[in-house]
Amino acid sequence: MRKKLSYLGVYMLIALVSGIHPVAFADAKSPKGNFSRITVGGLIADNINVKDFGAKGDGVTDDQAAIEKAANAAVAAGKVCYIPKTSANYLIGQTIRVLLVAGQKLNIVSNGATIKPTSTVKNKAVAGLTAFREHVFLAIGPSVNTNAPSMDKVFDNNKGITVTVTGLVFDGSNIPQMAVSPDFNTSIGIGLQISAESQTVTNCQFRNLFGDGYMALGPGTMNCSNNTFTGVGGRGKTPVIFNVDNDHFGDAVNVSAVKAGGKLNITNCQMNGLVFGKRRSRCGITLNFSATTYAVNITGCSINNYAKCLHIEESAVSNTTIRNTIFTNFNIAIANTLNNGSTCSIYDSKIYVGWNNNEEIPGTAQMIVAYKSNAKTQMYNTVLDFKESGVYQGVAPITLFKNCIIKAYNRNVFFADNPDMVFDGCTFDRFGGSAKSFSSCCGTKMNITIKNSNFIGGGKVMSDDSKISVKFLNSKHNISNSLLEGSKN
Repeated sequence: MRKKLSYLGVYMLIALVSGIHPVAFADAKSPKGNFSRITVGGLIADNINVKDFGAKGDGVTDDQAAIEKAANAAVAAGKVCYIPKTSANYLIGQTIRVLLVAGQKLNIVSNGATIKPTSTVKNKAVAGLTAFREHVFLAIGPSVNTNAPSMDKVFDNNKGITVTVTGLVFDGSNIPQMAVSPDFNTSIGIGLQISAESQTVTNCQFRNLFGDGYMALGPGTMNCSNNTFTGVGGRGKTPVIFNVDNDHFGDAVNVSAVKAGGKLNITNCQMNGLVFGKRRSRCGITLNFSATTYAVNITGCSINNYAKCLHIEESAVSNTTIRNTIFTNFNIAIANTLNNGSTCSIYDSKIYVGWNNNEEIPGTAQMIVAYKSNAKTQMYNTVLDFKESGVYQGVAPITLFKNCIIKAYNRNVFFADNPDMVFDGCTFDRFGGSAKSFSSCCGTKMNITIKNSNFIGGGKVMSDDSKISVKFLNSKHNISNSLLEGSKN
């Protein structure tokens, strides 16, 4: 019977027949985990290992140049760049900068290796999108096109580029953190910055990072999955509190200039912002600088301790679908600004309104806000929980609540500023109280329909404006006409 050669035997045979001496055996498992690998002149059979280019991963040596060389070699050879986990970390004194041109591909794979700056790294970014002193750990793709006609076009030079990053840890604990950045001379970290038409970041960790976690620049498709952002964020001064606007950093995921017809997938990610006292970080997810129509899918995520969990600020028409996602401890769960025609549909999610720190809208914590925008939001099978006390909590323009549960705890909760708002098959748990329940804060005439719904243990339900009309259809409630003050029944 003929014996089969092992993978190791095959590669040994290839090396010997070709006259190349296998100089060393790798000391880490293959990313595939199914055979040992042989180093042949710096290259290995299935990937390129950064250690073969001199990277130590000992937490002492500056490994920036070695990792950069390995990544460039991987691009040239069409192979995977492998960064094996060590007992320490890969220290860097400046940005690991991998320049790519149209059509090139880079695939970086790790089993949990940590990239950690010495302090504030010498910066070589794809683009500087804030006015702060940025320090990017890993920057991939062509440099920003400064001659582009508009901001949404500055990354159009990344067409045909594909980048994948898997299994890395970005640790920003050596970058100083502060509750309030005094001015634009403040140093911020950015874990990962990618300019590529197709980009995938998966199974990565971003931690202890005062700044931004992952910046996706000019994507056509983006897959951000199974990543954790722990203690990532921070915040500049806001106009509401400081009468100064340098609120330009502090996001777990920041996406800029999405291409026409783009598709963004953010799935199974855990985002926990830095908190200083009651001051949250800026945004869990920010979408900005786009001017096209594109789709966003957010599924299975949790977003916690950000002033805005999802912040959309651009002229683009984005169609966002959110499923099985939990929002907690925010000022505003979803903020749509400066866009018209956008939609947001939320399914099977939980939204827990927390305390307000007056950074956004003084005295309130909001679920949904639209500013200079007619974006439409709809909710299905979603729980709205207003348990936190001490704030006046609200929900601004939403067109439809379908089979939702509103847990109000007899707090001051109100719905506001949508011309036509429908509650269908909803449960109002302890809804109503001593203040308004429906409000036309912006003077909008509101027609509210509550059908097939139940009110359980609520109090007085009031409106503060004669422009509001509330109609009940096939709904069980203990609200008399006289108690719905200022409204029609």
